[in-house]
Amino acid sequence: MRRWLTIFSAGAASAMHERKKSSESPVIPKFESSNQALTVFLRESAVLKDEKGKAAASWARIADLGEKQRLEGILRRRGLRKYGLAVYVLDEAESFGTRGRGAKAAELVRFSAAVSGCLLARIYGAAPLADLQLRQETVLCQIKRLDLDFVGALAALRRAERVKDCGIAPAERARFFRVKASLLFDLGDLEAAAKAASERRRLHEEMFDFHGKGKALLQEASIARLFDPRTALDLAEEGLKLLSGPESKPLLSGIFSKCDCLIKLGRAPEAERLLSSRRDQIRQLCYGARQASLLSRFWHHIERNRT
Repeated sequence: MRRWLTIFSAGAASAMHERKKSSESPVIPKFESSNQALTVFLRESAVLKDEKGKAAASWARIADLGEKQRLEGILRRRGLRKYGLAVYVLDEAESFGTRGRGAKAAELVRFSAAVSGCLLARIYGAAPLADLQLRQETVLCQIKRLDLDFVGALAALRRAERVKDCGIAPAERARFFRVKASLLFDLGDLEAAAKAASERRRLHEEMFDFHGKGKALLQEASIARLFDPRTALDLAEEGLKLLSGPESKPLLSGIFSKCDCLIKLGRAPEAERLLSSRRDQIRQLCYGARQASLLSRFWHHIERNRT
């Protein structure tokens, strides 16, 4: 606990003394006392928790306004200049982005960024504000990627790279590496994409988030299967074991990756048995035309490569 608090407070400028340089070991921030670190942590945690609880109501009051009116409201109304609201709006932006409404999603990211630009580090802490900026750029990168605006996605990724080590939340860094891996995969840089997915896996492992680690393993497997099927097979097998919920996308991705690797390694009969054993799961997760299309794709892939 003490170690976590110390790391957390590293982002708060008021809690840091001058750093000492050393060629033999990393630079470690110095603090006036552990009591000061604890005070900073408790204050920031209480503020953030309180604001997150009120964010939905705050957003409901301005959600129907135009973008210009909302941005002007930030300057006029102190009640809108809240960390919790900036985070809540990012959740909304992600939801719009996954539903194909990229323009609306980007608008909400701009609002979140405008709010965070008014927030003070002495109140919220420099590290939480860095985490917020990292998430804003990561969400924007994903929105641009889904809209096939790869120039915009890369620009957002570069901005995110500059702040990814300034915060304290490993979950935000894991989100960054997930999106980075997806973007690099789309751009054809497979080895760099796999490396990003591997870094995401490491972060989930450090958080003891084994379900998240399972999804990271399956992302890495889906990339590595295109240039290293033997390694990808091991990744897929481990990832499938760690999934704890019926999430269709990672599970189906893992099944397909494992089948594809088995086929590439000359083990098509094993791929066929795997698909047969998972048939009920696939049927539970897919419905109608999508189910038929997916099953057909799997079987065709196996039949085409049968030895």
